[in-house]
Amino acid sequence: MSRIKGVASERMFPRIPCSDAEHMRRNDIKVGHKYTNGKGAIREVIAEGPEFRTSFDQEDSDCIQYLQLEQNRGPNRIGGKYNITRQRFANWAVREE
Repeated sequence: MSRIKGVASERMFPRIPCSDAEHMRRNDIKVGHKYTNGKGAIREVIAEGPEFRTSFDQEDSDCIQYLQLEQNRGPNRIGGKYNITRQRFANWAVREE
């Protein structure tokens, strides 16, 4: 994948292979529910819809907004609201909290 006007390349965000047993499916992610990555971070899904895309030219419109409740490490601050695709969130989550 190449870098095209606002689209991240795989060099910037490499794909991490994972099995379905380690992560949730996108259909399991629901508004009002809390999820964890199993490493101390907890996020609550607070909204869904195409208006939560991370960029205007993003193809995947199945997006959510979440509230960061707990954080083990990384750039997200506790209490912050963040937008992400439902699939990417499902890849992060290992179970409902």
